[in-house]
Amino acid sequence: MDIRQVYQCMERTPQAANVELLNIKTMIEETKGYTLSVDTYKKAKALKMKDPRYYIYASLRGSGMPIRDCWAIAFQGEGLNWEKSFLEGEMNKLEAQESVQKRIAEVQGKKAKNENSEELTAEELAKASDEAVQEVIDRYKHAETILEMAEQIKKEGGNDER
Repeated sequence: MDIRQVYQCMERTPQAANVELLNIKTMIEETKGYTLSVDTYKKAKALKMKDPRYYIYASLRGSGMPIRDCWAIAFQGEGLNWEKSFLEGEMNKLEAQESVQKRIAEVQGKKAKNENSEELTAEELAKASDEAVQEVIDRYKHAETILEMAEQIKKEGGNDER
């Protein structure tokens, strides 16, 4: 999708669309070597990240990768030949940014949600089992009640007094 197509898809004033396209174009130029979707640029912008590589970094960090590996991937090895203390300082600055922390939390929240849906703790499993047993008991009691009502109607001759 080129910039003109993006512009046509936007339902904003032409001035607002031009400003957004200029911001996205600037981000694209800053990330030479990557071919990212416009959606990724927009997500980075929505988190107020000045560089979409921060979004890549934070997404990787949220998945549990070590800081140095995330830096190497997101920035394509840039800075790995810097003095160690300077590089660590830059990584710590990036890690401390509010937008980066927010994205890490988003990813970890999604990850935790997915993990919980697949695996239950022993306590959650016991609770779910108890609830399932109670549901079966309730259904059985309901069925008994309906059968008793049917027998009562049968004894009364099934006369409908409506």
